[in-house]
Amino acid sequence: MSVNLLDLAKSSLTPILLSKAGSLFGLEDGVASKALGAILPTLLSGVLSKSATPQGADSLLNAIKDDHVDGNIVNNLSSLLSNESGVQSLGAQGGKLLGFLFGDKASGLGDQIANIAGVSSEASTGVKGLTALAAPALFGLLKNQVLGSNLNASGLSALLANQIPHLEKSLPAQVAQWLGWGSLGSFF
Repeated sequence: MSVNLLDLAKSSLTPILLSKAGSLFGLEDGVASKALGAILPTLLSGVLSKSATPQGADSLLNAIKDDHVDGNIVNNLSSLLSNESGVQSLGAQGGKLLGFLFGDKASGLGDQIANIAGVSSEASTGVKGLTALAAPALFGLLKNQVLGSNLNASGLSALLANQIPHLEKSLPAQVAQWLGWGSLGSFF
């Protein structure tokens, strides 16, 4: 039975990120919830896109297995987000991961998600911060799956390919088009 990574991320990461979104970024619960509803499928779709080639899957596997990625993030995330150094460290790691997944589009991704969440681009800093924190959290979940199932690059690609039905329903079409993936149907 294949795991639904999007549901896993929503159930395990969203409550923690939502509880900290206000104090860290000044985001109201409704805005933060809408933003996370776009962030998680966007990040997971970026991971899926990265795994589309054997070379991409190898580099993705190496990024997931990196020592800086916390495979126990679900248990550690709340304490990491409770101090400034933990937030800064996760944010910096998130910036690198967003660049890895989305290349030169990474810097504008937060603005796209802020637009979906109903936040003006001038006030999108909090959504960008939330996106940067969600990336290493998602990679931690993936590391847990990879190590727990002893996946190689092709096993990781298969796991991610099984996520397509879940992502088709959740990835914002506006983000897919902005990333240059075309329509959702053609991307998936």
